Amino acid sequence: MWLPNLRRLLVCALFLPTVGASAAEEFTVSSRSIEDMKAVFGTVESVRQTVARIRIGGTITELGVDEGSEVEKGQAIARVDDPKLPLQLAALDSRINSARSLSDLAAIETRRISKLRQSGPASQEALDTAHTNLAVTRANLAAFQA
Repeated sequence: MWLPNLRRLLVCALFLPTVGASAAEEFTVSSRSIEDMKAVFGTVESVRQTVARIRIGGTITELGVDEGSEVEKGQAIARVDDPKLPLQLAALDSRINSARSLSDLAAIETRRISKLRQSGPASQEALDTAHTNLAVTRANLAAFQA
């Protein structure tokens, strides 16, 4: 650790006599600009355009305002269409129909087991399972509809 410090001391001792000899020379001091570029972060935004956000992706198919038009809060300024959206809606409709059928089937099963329980051949456990199944299928249907 002390060896690099010793080297620095020897280098300074070698140049020390030259510093004293050059002190008699004249130096001219002048100002000049030096480029000192640093990385900075910033945002560049247009003065003539504003940012608009939409909740879905897609393509603007209709523009309801022109440049310089005044708009009010809540006014529709554009229509955005997504070609995949009708396909997604059709898939959800199919899932809703499937969940509705399962819910109807669970309701029929619950009524059947309830009648059998009253006359004796069905157990309370089977009736409880049917009620739980009906509740689950109705919750799934409500989730798909939402």
